[in-house]
Amino acid sequence: MPRTKVFKAFELWVLLHFVDTTILESKPSHRSEYHEELSNIFRKVVSPNEFLSRALEYPNFNYKNSLKSAKAFRFTVRPKMIERTERAIARATRLYAKYSVQLSAHQKCPCTLVIKLVEELLELGGKVLPE
Repeated sequence: MPRTKVFKAFELWVLLHFVDTTILESKPSHRSEYHEELSNIFRKVVSPNEFLSRALEYPNFNYKNSLKSAKAFRFTVRPKMIERTERAIARATRLYAKYSVQLSAHQKCPCTLVIKLVEELLELGGKVLPE
């Protein structure tokens, strides 16, 4: 699988923590649209942590350039995702269920199977999300 498809799926996974799929279903999205939506979401964070506060000081702040590094993701994006993981799993599951199994992966857009990896990691780690 080409890297761009993997990253696009991951960025959709991140976005599903914050936005319901109904917003995404109106048209196929390009990765840059996910970046733009995530930029808007993080600009509006109430009580941003120190790392995000510093990043937001830059007039050209955006998700792609400001929050995708390992450190920025770990300290800014990941904590916001963790508290919304259950919601993201439900959204990703609903989105995936809308597609025919006969379609190839590139035709299932927007869609992400990062959920399968997350569920397996949660299971391996002995963590259970509330139903």
